[in-house]
Amino acid sequence: MDRRDVRLDNTAVDAGSAVLLDWAYAAAGAPWIDLAQQAADVVATGQVLGPEASTERAHRLLRALPPEASRFVVGLAGMWSIRAATIQDATMPGIAGWRRARAAALRPLVTR
Repeated sequence: MDRRDVRLDNTAVDAGSAVLLDWAYAAAGAPWIDLAQQAADVVATGQVLGPEASTERAHRLLRALPPEASRFVVGLAGMWSIRAATIQDATMPGIAGWRRARAAALRPLVTR
């Protein structure tokens, strides 16, 4: 979940506990998907500690997950790279650059 998505309308409260939901991606699936996505986001969004520290933290997180989690991150990087090169969006003209930047940011993690 993107840090900008942490808001009231993405929160479900039940019996005194709160759960954050990203409705755009809400689905039932493997429990490691969210953590793998978080690992990709840690690297791709840039962190105060710099890209090397971000890559190391994401790598440690992925090592603690099933091998499919790393494959998922590789797939994300590939998807962003391919979509940046092939899909133009008239309503979001900057999206291709965003996708290229995310794929490039993930390259050190994917290579590792």
